[in-house]
Amino acid sequence: MDTTPTTSTTPAPPPPVDAKAEISIAPDRKKAFLKIRPPEHGGADLDSAALQALLTERGVVTGILTDVVAQTAANPQYSVPILVAAALEPVAGVPGRVQYHFPRSREARPQLLPNGSVDYKQLGLIHNVRAGDVLCTKIPATPGTPGMDVTGQPIAPKQAAEAVLPVGKNTSISQDGLCLLAATDGQVDQVNRSVCVQNVFEVSENVDLSTGNIHFLGNVVVKGNVFSGFEVNAEGNVTVKGCLEGGVIKAGGNVVIQEGVNGKNVGRVEAEGDIRCKYVQNATLVSFLNIETGMCINSTIQAGGNVRIVGAHAGILSSRITARNSIECRDIGSATATQESILEVGSDPHNLLRMDTLPKEITAVQKNLGDLERLITYFEALKAQNRLREDQPTKLLQMLATRAAQQEKLVALQMELTDVEQRMTTAGYGTVNVLGSAYAGTRIVIGPENLQIHSEYKYTQFSRSPEKGIVTSPAKG
Repeated sequence: MDTTPTTSTTPAPPPPVDAKAEISIAPDRKKAFLKIRPPEHGGADLDSAALQALLTERGVVTGILTDVVAQTAANPQYSVPILVAAALEPVAGVPGRVQYHFPRSREARPQLLPNGSVDYKQLGLIHNVRAGDVLCTKIPATPGTPGMDVTGQPIAPKQAAEAVLPVGKNTSISQDGLCLLAATDGQVDQVNRSVCVQNVFEVSENVDLSTGNIHFLGNVVVKGNVFSGFEVNAEGNVTVKGCLEGGVIKAGGNVVIQEGVNGKNVGRVEAEGDIRCKYVQNATLVSFLNIETGMCINSTIQAGGNVRIVGAHAGILSSRITARNSIECRDIGSATATQESILEVGSDPHNLLRMDTLPKEITAVQKNLGDLERLITYFEALKAQNRLREDQPTKLLQMLATRAAQQEKLVALQMELTDVEQRMTTAGYGTVNVLGSAYAGTRIVIGPENLQIHSEYKYTQFSRSPEKGIVTSPAKG
């Protein structure tokens, strides 16, 4: 029997294995993740410094989430990906834009007057511009701010789109490319996506409460009528395809009224060019050039050139017609008419107008000067007594300057009146050509000469002879 004692062997414990970490970077390099393999057999966890060093070793240098790294080191989560770095995203630029310098809405809006009432004739439907006016301004796009991925490489921002100026008819771009300019006078408007300047303003129906007064820098076409109390004012031509019914038309060019003028004793047409209409009744027509119509009844016509009232049934009844050069007409008055018609040639309507307005302007200036003289005398008396208040010396100087300006204006107006009177005196040659009959009750005026007709004249031309006054001869035409 073996009595030798036996012994047992205990295996040695495995060595400790510290925690290990892996860094993975997204393909677009905008994110970095940390995954920790847990320690074994009592191995140590990774501290914050070790994790930071590992990120640097793997090239993660931007957007590191230091709080997350520190928290992970303190309370590690194993075998799960943890976002520890994120790219600094770029900031996109601000797109360019177009700033408009005119109202883009054409909604009719009555004008509020200072006294609180509303003017329904001024609706603001037209926005006038002059050639060279700035219609739009391009605000350039601003560049964005670049970003940076987790490895420190830049990320380009999205390119902001530049604005495009809405070039349209009768517009142009400034040399610096930043402004859209009007290429002509007219109305600015937006048609679809383009800005254009229309040099013709078209009223599809009548000029009335639906449109208000029309004030336009170009030409105006009215497809209907212009009614009483409303005005069409254009720097170009005016065409009315209907009638002028008591309204007012002022044009820097020609005026054509296809169906005639019924002025209702208030209607008026003024043109720097020619005026043409089918008839004129109870109205005033003033042109610096020529006027042509088919009938004139109880109206006033003044032309800086010629007046023609012709046609199969043309006539002049109870009217006063003035022309600088000549008047050609068919019949003047009638066998039964009692109110005279006056036809005058050799006078400029501009001179006639100034002869009417200059005395009124002179009287107004003289009144202003009288009021100023009384105030100046009063203030100068206070000054002599050293009684002027602190602000009154300045007021006295202003009044003295105003008096000097008004005195200059008065002298200029008086000189103009003298000049107009002289031109009126030296004028007075032209012809009145009657292709039909001039009945009794007609008066012919040529310069200083005056002829009252007491019996019918047929097919007669009236002219002035320096020796004989007004003389007659067979009509021409």
